[in-house]
Amino acid sequence: MIARRALADVQTALSRQAAVALLGPRQVGKTTLALEVARAHRALYLDLQSREDREKLRHPRVFLRRYEDRLVILDEIGRGTSTYDGLAIARAVAEYLHSHPRLGCKTLFATHYHELTDLERALPRVHTARMDVREEGDQVIFLHRVVPGSADGPPSVSVWPF
Repeated sequence: MIARRALADVQTALSRQAAVALLGPRQVGKTTLALEVARAHRALYLDLQSREDREKLRHPRVFLRRYEDRLVILDEIGRGTSTYDGLAIARAVAEYLHSHPRLGCKTLFATHYHELTDLERALPRVHTARMDVREEGDQVIFLHRVVPGSADGPPSVSVWPF
């Protein structure tokens, strides 16, 4: 369960910026938080691991025109591809939505690509936030809160011990 504070943090960021990139390692709760935001805002939620949802974005201008006054959530953007392909897809979609403000939709990206930490510097209408974790020895502790800024990188330990 994602803390109410995390939901409030994302809602506050979305009220101030056109787009929020929610970064963090796998299994940290980005999808759960994205789904809660979607329910709270009656947002369009696209799980981009789904082929059907990816097909909806084949012609983004036409598709997103129907949602120009709503929040669009793009979850797992770039996932299911090779690392560099996924990173390129995630960055291209972020840049496209940013450079076409006439689309009018607010956007929440949820992705594990910590390489996208420079989006906030490169795209002035984007705010980066991350799911907060703390590493203690060989354990990762999920703090169930969203903090401003970018992820420094993936945790240095495995989320699921083997």
